[in-house]
Amino acid sequence: MPSESFTNLPEEKQHRIINAAMNVFIEDGFDKTSTNSIVKEAHISKGSLFHYFGTKKDLYLYIVDLSIEQTNELYDLIDLKERDFFKRIDNIVKVKYDYQNRYPLLNEFILASLREQSTEVAPTIQPIYAKITQDSLAITFENIDWSLFKPEIDQQKAMEIIQWTLDGLGKKLLATAAPMTDLSEEAIKEWKEYSKILRSSFYTSSN
Repeated sequence: MPSESFTNLPEEKQHRIINAAMNVFIEDGFDKTSTNSIVKEAHISKGSLFHYFGTKKDLYLYIVDLSIEQTNELYDLIDLKERDFFKRIDNIVKVKYDYQNRYPLLNEFILASLREQSTEVAPTIQPIYAKITQDSLAITFENIDWSLFKPEIDQQKAMEIIQWTLDGLGKKLLATAAPMTDLSEEAIKEWKEYSKILRSSFYTSSN
């Protein structure tokens, strides 16, 4: 956990430090990441970084905790009574991009962490992420009305196509958005366009 001096910082500065750290960890991996690179990108002193977090490992695991918090909050807000898969995804997209506005690199950090091989952090984080991934997928598809899909549609492949679309949308928005842009509204707007196409492809004509 970070020190109280970090949590007392203005939110903008907290986000700048965390986003800088995520960027370096994504690029270099845990073992090769230099704290010099982090403090340079975050525009703080090395002494401040260690005062806030103690060690590089503490900083890394704090960001892992943020990703867990994001995932838990995201799936706590899913309305499991909504059985239309696309309407459920609408809700997921909104919450996801609210987080993405604060930490634009969080999803990339999660993916990088899943590939992390460092013996210092991998044994701690990989079982956590494995369980979160399994739980989140189960919740996403829980109580879905599969009768809405065309009978000839392979459900697994349909889910993969939808996930690839969401991933691609995220990368597109991050690559083209101006600094400090609120991605939530744009993400929802674009997702609705994609979902119309996907819905017409996967659902029966009556839906």
